[in-house]
Order: sequence, then C-alpha cells, then structure tokens
Amino acid sequence: LEFDRSVGYLYPDLRLPMLTILWLAGCAFVLSRIGSWGDDAGTVIAGAAIGAVLLKLFFWDLPSWDLGSDFVYAGDWSAHQALMRLVDFGAVAGFLVAVTALVVVRPTTRDAGSLRIATIQGNDLNRRLTQAEIERDLLTRRHLALAGRLHGRFDLIVFPESALMTDPEVDLDLRQRIVGIARAHDADVLVNVIERREDGTIRNLDRMYAPDGRLVGGYAKRHLVPFGEYVPWRNQLGFIGALEQVPEDFTPGTRPEVFRVGRSRVGTLICFESAFSGLARDTVRAGAEVIVVSTNNRSYRRSGNSAQHLESSRMRAAETGRAVVQAAVSGISAVISPAGTVSHRTQLFERAVVVARVPLRTGETPSTRYGPWVLIASAAVIGSAGVVARTRRSIPDPPTDEGASA
Repeated sequence: LEFDRSVGYLYPDLRLPMLTILWLAGCAFVLSRIGSWGDDAGTVIAGAAIGAVLLKLFFWDLPSWDLGSDFVYAGDWSAHQALMRLVDFGAVAGFLVAVTALVVVRPTTRDAGSLRIATIQGNDLNRRLTQAEIERDLLTRRHLALAGRLHGRFDLIVFPESALMTDPEVDLDLRQRIVGIARAHDADVLVNVIERREDGTIRNLDRMYAPDGRLVGGYAKRHLVPFGEYVPWRNQLGFIGALEQVPEDFTPGTRPEVFRVGRSRVGTLICFESAFSGLARDTVRAGAEVIVVSTNNRSYRRSGNSAQHLESSRMRAAETGRAVVQAAVSGISAVISPAGTVSHRTQLFERAVVVARVPLRTGETPSTRYGPWVLIASAAVIGSAGVVARTRRSIPDPPTDEGASA
C-alpha cells in the first residue's frame, strides 16, 4: 500500500505498469518453487502467464482503482464499487491462500544418484521386413552387433521393444549372447520379448537379466493396443477381413514392476503406455527412481507419431519428477530429465547407441501423490476465474449524475 501511495502520487501513469511487474514477478517466484524441477524457466514462464491472466481478470479493467485510498478509506464507496472490490479481493486472496498452502505442504523429490545406461537402436529399415530377413533374425543380429561396440562398465543396457525376434528363454543361443553382454559390462540387461506361455496366453514382456546372467523378473504390458495387440468384440466383428492381421489376442499384465539395478530401482513401460499418466504414476508409487520406455514405433514410418510419443514421455517425466529413458527400436530414442528436458536424441531409422548418465530421484510430486485431483483442481481454478470475470462484468454500472437528476 505504501508503494502504491508513493508511486501513485508521484508517477500516476506508472502505477499500473509497476504493479503489473510486481505481480508477475511474485507469481513467477512462487510458482517456480512448486514443481519438482525447481527454478526451471518453463515454470517461471507458466507462473508469469498465470499472473498475467489473473491481472487481466481482476485488475486491468480497473484503471481507476486506487489501492491506497480504497483499502484505507472507504467512506465514499458506492455499493457498486464495494461489490466489485469484494469480488476482486476475494478472488485474489483465495488464489494466494491456495498457492501458499501448496508451497507449504507440497510433496518433494530428492536426488538419489545416477545410473550409466546404454540403449540400442538397431532398425534403420523404413519398411516391413521380408520373409528372408525374418528367418535370418535380422533385427536381433543388428542389435547384438551394436551392443558389441559398447566399452566399459554400464549399470543397465536396454534392447527396445521388438529388438529381439525370439525369446531368450526359448532360444538358448540368444540367451547366451545376452548373458555374455551382461557379464562383459557388469550390467543388468533389459530386453523385450513376446512370451508364449504354457497355458496358451501371449504377453508383451520386458525381461531383466542380472550381471551374473540370472533372470530377475519381467513386466507384462498392461495397456494393450486395441486392434493391434487384441481385437475387442472379435466374435462380433469377424466379418471384417482386415482383422485377420491380428490373429491372436495378447493378455494384459495386472501390476507395475520395478527392477533392482544395483541399489537403484528401475521401472518400465512398454510403447504407448507412456501416454497414460496413471501407469507412470503407479510405477513411481511402486518405487521407481527412473522410468525406461521400451518402444517399437517403426510402423509409424516418418510421421509425427514418434515425436508425439516422445512428447508424451516428457509429460510423464515432469509429472512424476523422474528421468525417462526412451528406448526405441527405430527412433526416436532419447534421455529426458526430471524437468522434461530432452538430450541424446536420435533420428528416425538410424542405427545408434545412446549412452548417458541418467539422474535418479525419490519422493513424490503433487501429480504422483494426488493423481487426477491435480487436474481437477486446476480446472476448478480456471473455471472459478471465468466465473469471477463474468460476475464482475455483469455488475451494472452505477447511475451517473446526469441520469440521477433526470
């Protein structure tokens, strides 16, 4: 108020711009402390944007609002002015109370070290494989050849979805090759397989092998692709000939799986599971300190779907406060920081090995703890702002002196 009095008295034309700057700076500072990523520039920009919207809704249409005189002395207020001030003050006060409460009670994430991770991207063919290439296990051979170029110790080596054309638990020669890679680099090795079980069910499965060659466990894809991995209402839709391209229905997994890699914990998602925040949230709640997304985007060719998939993984990183390693058989592979920053990005249909030291995080973000309630609360804030703005504009102007005398 003292600032408003002094600036308003000496420089009346500068009062509103100065208050605008202070408001935006305050919003940017407060909101930059809320996210799991601290002072990220994107958060500051978001805070400034919210501040600008609120300023527009609550202040901009009141160029004659004298904060100093109106709050200190209200003797000449009309009922119209008082109601407008009450609506504005209540909206701003509610927003500030909510932001303050969020800052005070917000969940946080903490640094938990890092892992040296290598991902193998071995499919540079922008087409379907020929029958001869399938029989020669072409993709398996190319990925194993790229893995042979690795040097030194790794914590984790990732063979993406569809990189291996047979199951190492069935193809013992392949298993020996995978175990050899694990031992050579003292690394856990994550592979993706199509598992055919004795009961006749089929699963899209990530398997983890320890440095000593032991099979540690597996994660079965939970969110299957309709008309890609199964056909809903297959009996009723049997007259559609194209459905013959999906002759079998996969069985979905039922729970997240977190693998021990040394003293760290790694969670995995398969393909477009990273488009669903609930699956990533469950994986983090199960203890994951980093998330690996194993994917085969080859069928999307050079469309924008692979880039869109990467953007989905960026959202999951920012929501969960976890780094995400996007391991794609034909691209785009990348490493995404907990802030959503992308590095080590590959191109589509190039053979490449991505090697990076990936940060680990523990703890929770607001999105991890509260889930969809964060979105509901955000929608409520936006809706309330619209209601307040509409209420302000619906209040009739007081009668003028001329109208009163008439």
